[in-house]
Amino acid sequence: MTQDEAIATYKKKSSTKKELRKALAFMLNIEYCEIQKDTKSESIFSQCKKIFTDSYLEHVEIDYYWQAKDSFALTQIISKLNRLVELKGGDTKTAFEYMINKLPKWYKDNAFSVTIINSKFNEIISEIKQSHESSKAPISSDYKQKIIGDLLS
Repeated sequence: MTQDEAIATYKKKSSTKKELRKALAFMLNIEYCEIQKDTKSESIFSQCKKIFTDSYLEHVEIDYYWQAKDSFALTQIISKLNRLVELKGGDTKTAFEYMINKLPKWYKDNAFSVTIINSKFNEIISEIKQSHESSKAPISSDYKQKIIGDLLS
């Protein structure tokens, strides 16, 4: 490529990004290298959307009709989960998957939609937390008495 060809590529309205990058590399006197796109990495939004739609299909047995309001709601849920994850540690995708899997039965049976989950986010998280805490093995009275006795002696 010559300097005149690089300038012509710059001025041509129909030049592709690749052609413009080659011209720029020539003008900067550096070697042109192709930009590799990572096609395997999905955005957190796409991953969470897939988790929700798969879960919905499994539970309701029909495809979820996705609308713009659902995209907005999912974005807000991801943002809320990001804040929780920053405090507790972990990653957002895992937190979203956990929330959907542990969604209270009433919501799955009566209000299984992204917009409802977003609007009732605090209540849902609270219910999931309470059910998780109540599912832990209760401490027996004998064990409590033994601990109290050991502390007092």
